[in-house]
Amino acid sequence: MLQMSKKTIAVAAIAAALGFGGAVSYQSLAAPVVPHVPLEFSSHEHMHHAIEALHTAKEALEHADREYHGHRTRAIEATNDAIHHVEEALKD
Repeated sequence: MLQMSKKTIAVAAIAAALGFGGAVSYQSLAAPVVPHVPLEFSSHEHMHHAIEALHTAKEALEHADREYHGHRTRAIEATNDAIHHVEEALKD
């Protein structure tokens, strides 16, 4: 049987109490919170989703287990660049 930490169980209980039902995986409960641009879905919804996805990708890259011959660092830099470009596009 899968053993969960007390922290994971507490987070799951809070999520259930707040009504965050549905398919919540063990990994998503243990994932760190990623800072991101506040969502304003009245316009440019896809761009805001893209920023969130880029932040999630960056977080995953930052927690990778090794450097992969410099590719991980270059991927993080490219992700930062992409985030910057999307944020600049939203300013227009």
